[in-house]
Amino acid sequence: LAYAVHHRVLINGGTVAGLVYGGYSVSSDASHNSVVINGGTVAGSVCGGFSNSGDAIRNTVSVFRGAVFGERTELWGGLGGFEGDGFTGNTLNVLGYSGTVRGVQNFQFYNFVLPNTLGNGETLLSITDGAFAANRMNEATIAVAMHGGGRVRQPGESFILLSKTDGSGVDGVITGSKGFSLRYDLEGFYDSANNNALTLRVVGASANPQTKAVAESLIAPLALVNQGGDLVAGEGMRAAMNSDPLPGGRVSAYMVASGGWSRYNSGSHVEVSGASIIAGLAWKPALPYGRITFGPFFAAGRGR
Repeated sequence: LAYAVHHRVLINGGTVAGLVYGGYSVSSDASHNSVVINGGTVAGSVCGGFSNSGDAIRNTVSVFRGAVFGERTELWGGLGGFEGDGFTGNTLNVLGYSGTVRGVQNFQFYNFVLPNTLGNGETLLSITDGAFAANRMNEATIAVAMHGGGRVRQPGESFILLSKTDGSGVDGVITGSKGFSLRYDLEGFYDSANNNALTLRVVGASANPQTKAVAESLIAPLALVNQGGDLVAGEGMRAAMNSDPLPGGRVSAYMVASGGWSRYNSGSHVEVSGASIIAGLAWKPALPYGRITFGPFFAAGRGR
């Protein structure tokens, strides 16, 4: 049997006048194939997997912002045989692309990354032919993210992901991220007055709780440096001032070590255990009105 499995088509530039298949099988299944379009022009349709007599499942089509499509381009996850499955597990990734296609068919999973240039009320993927409106949307799973940077989306703003679908009702609240630090609550619904367009409305924004990981990664080394600084400024200086001169000289030597464990609350917490040591030489010449202590020292520490 001529399976078409785990093939990958990558388009970075140029022009493709005809069709693009991730995998093509006449007599068996076409699965786990992918088409990635980073740039260039594709005039014909794009299909993740095609099977003349079997299943075309778990295929992926990924479209980046540099892609250009012709007026007859359709995006297909899979095309199965007469009784084959051409829908299950097929994925469409729209990654910063915004433009027009003739149709979108047979995708179970949609992953959208919205460009910063997409304004309030604008459409990400405009479908021109109602006969090829995005199908089986009520069985689909949708994920949304936004490019970092740019302006902050405000509650009440909306945008259209797919301009024509067969979906109905409310898709629910989707949590989308913008870069790393922002999260949006997005209300998804199918606009029955506008070709059942899959529309998202911003209902709220908040900081991503995972941003505390940035602070936590800095707390541990700062805590250890602070522990070493306390040793130098405290016991280390006292040891230098109170050290006894070496035999036959006016220079003294000293060494002090310390260790400890600390816990810092940061939303979760960071625990730091470590040890520090300071060793140096001190010279304490007598002055008419007191004494001065100075000299070089070496400090080191290790923590976990």
